[in-house]
Amino acid sequence: MNTIKVIRFHASVLIVCSFIGLFGYYFQYHYFQVTACIPAAVGLSLLVITQMDIENQNLKPGLLFLITLIFGVILTRMSIKFIPQEFQPLRKRIYFPVMALSSILAVIMMVRNYVHQKARNKSPE
Repeated sequence: MNTIKVIRFHASVLIVCSFIGLFGYYFQYHYFQVTACIPAAVGLSLLVITQMDIENQNLKPGLLFLITLIFGVILTRMSIKFIPQEFQPLRKRIYFPVMALSSILAVIMMVRNYVHQKARNKSPE
């Protein structure tokens, strides 16, 4: 799977999980929590970057990689924190690990794609 498809899938996971958090919080407390929209904002940012036409061929994948990696580290840290906490709602203990796993897999696949592309572009001496 190429990098753009990987990022689009990962962005979709972030957006869906964000809506689950947003509406789950609303149904529990009867008001919206703005912080539940953060993963959706990151996902939309990733989708916008995938659609951009950037002249520098290395900038777009690098930017997508950095955003995915940094937000993935944040999600992984939050997952590790939320899973053992009994007072956290079940939805939070499920969708944070899902988003973190999606980030980890996206980063791994992006690195793999980069290594394969470099190997293909390497000219025989």
